[in-house]
Amino acid sequence: LGVLNSQSAVHKAALLHDTIAEENLDVLCLTETWITSDAPNAIKNDVAPPGFSVVHKHRGSYNDKRGGGLALIYRNNLQCSQIFHPPTSEFEHLIMLLSNSKQQVLVLTIYRPPGQITHSFIQEFNHFLDSIVSTNHNFIICGDFNAPASSSLINSTLQELLDELSFIQLVNTSTHFKGNILDLLIYHQDTPNLISNVTTHRL
Repeated sequence: LGVLNSQSAVHKAALLHDTIAEENLDVLCLTETWITSDAPNAIKNDVAPPGFSVVHKHRGSYNDKRGGGLALIYRNNLQCSQIFHPPTSEFEHLIMLLSNSKQQVLVLTIYRPPGQITHSFIQEFNHFLDSIVSTNHNFIICGDFNAPASSSLINSTLQELLDELSFIQLVNTSTHFKGNILDLLIYHQDTPNLISNVTTHRL
């Protein structure tokens, strides 16, 4: 599983294909794809290399607010279905149920735009986490939360929420050229250990 803030996936198909091949990924979650709902299918599908498919969640059309956008690229030997959740105003989310012959895992891709961590975000993310736990699926939450505190920490209010709900955040090294941790990988402490190794790269 890989997570990448693409800051526009348009015209970056070769980079994405190389990343998937070099890291031997089965799944790549993208934030800030900047691919609109009315973009040509050739642009939408180009991000997935041969043997892979892609699911997009667009922020809007060309005439709407620009930026944002999520996608999940997955290897075709996986079964993949999208799980719909009520819209959230403080962050974007894409929820996918991935499965093979051995197990099912919910993969949740999150993008929160830059800015101060607000009470509204904490409340909304709290409700979101509660609803995910109630599905009784194993799950991984990943994405760009834009919630740094220092080079080795994330925002204390967000960390307190994760601690209170028994969630574990695994990224502890910089994911941004300024030295901050923006991209997170989160799971619940009661989830069987699905993650054996975490590394960070800046492309």
